[in-house]
Amino acid sequence: MNEITVKFRKIKEEATVPSYAHKGDAAMDLYSLEERTLERGEPYLFHLGFASEFPQEFVALVQDRSSMGKRGVRTLGGVIDSNYRGEWGVILVNVTDNEVLIRPGDRIAQVLFIPIAQASITSSESLSESERKGGFGSTGK
Repeated sequence: MNEITVKFRKIKEEATVPSYAHKGDAAMDLYSLEERTLERGEPYLFHLGFASEFPQEFVALVQDRSSMGKRGVRTLGGVIDSNYRGEWGVILVNVTDNEVLIRPGDRIAQVLFIPIAQASITSSESLSESERKGGFGSTGK
């Protein structure tokens, strides 16, 4: 398994820095600082109380936790660039018809550190041929 060094700096004393729950986990858990009841369809930005620094060859991707999905809560957005030094946050949305209570200390999302490549952009008048013609679910027909 590859390793990188990630520095976390608490901005709020009560913050919990991300951590792996088990050896071999791919993602670190992210924890709520606040109590909030999410109404149906309501998005809300949970501030996490820490900032980070990690190598520029990586990106941090904030993802759903399966336990939150089971409760009907999804994350929105989720790319944290290596040059960002501000406070991390997670936008959650309640996709159920019921209220969902989030409490301080709840694991609300997870973060993966993924190696990236930056694209070299070239303008072109043509593209190579491909057998694939459709998109947006065309293979499911």
